[in-house]
Amino acid sequence: LESDALSCKNAQAGWYATGPGATQQTICPQGYYSTGLAAQCTICPAGSHCSGSGNTSPQLCEPGRYSSQPGASQDCAQCPAGTFSSVSGATSCCSCCSGWYTDQVGQTHCFNCPNRDSYQQGYSPIGATSADQCMAAPGAFSSCAMSGNSCPATGGSITSGTAQKRAQQLTAVPKRCPRDFESCPVYGFVRGVGYGRVYECVDTQNDLESCGGCVDDDSPFGERGMSGGRDCTAIPNVDGVRCARGKCVIGT
Repeated sequence: LESDALSCKNAQAGWYATGPGATQQTICPQGYYSTGLAAQCTICPAGSHCSGSGNTSPQLCEPGRYSSQPGASQDCAQCPAGTFSSVSGATSCCSCCSGWYTDQVGQTHCFNCPNRDSYQQGYSPIGATSADQCMAAPGAFSSCAMSGNSCPATGGSITSGTAQKRAQQLTAVPKRCPRDFESCPVYGFVRGVGYGRVYECVDTQNDLESCGGCVDDDSPFGERGMSGGRDCTAIPNVDGVRCARGKCVIGT
């Protein structure tokens, strides 16, 4: 025999060798891993997965996914609708805050509720899964982002009192407006009709939230919508904005 045949060899990463006198190494099964020199494999911790066999390290769950139990042998599960995770290695997902929602799975953030009545951001219950759950009421949070691995405060029930109504200004059908005003659809309450999509006259040449025209519910981040309007207050990373002659003017 050659001299090296009489020496012991180290189990390589992704494999293990049990007990004295082992004659061969064994590959780590799915859900486990080893970094080498292992007498047994290590179970993959929560927040990670070990798909397939022969893993040399656990794979952290990607943002938008999570694994709540150790030993995951498949890819991490997607965060359900109404929840999100913006970090790697999540063991659970965070609920969307009041005033936020997500109708999709595997999300890294939630979406702002659209404008509702006189509210720049509509209210929604915690963990909302649709923009249809957004309503004209106080209580919406202005931010819904994780701080490190910590979930944000989510808010609670609607604050005392009902949403402010502009019943004397609203109509159930498009109304005839003064010169330079436009009849825009909003959400509000009309006596005898109830709560729903109604109309009000808006000075679209100077109105900060309906600049240049009526604003569509799904116009994101201050972009100009199909109706021609733009919500200047929704433009991100802007401090100081006004509406002049139907255009958002920033920083002057």
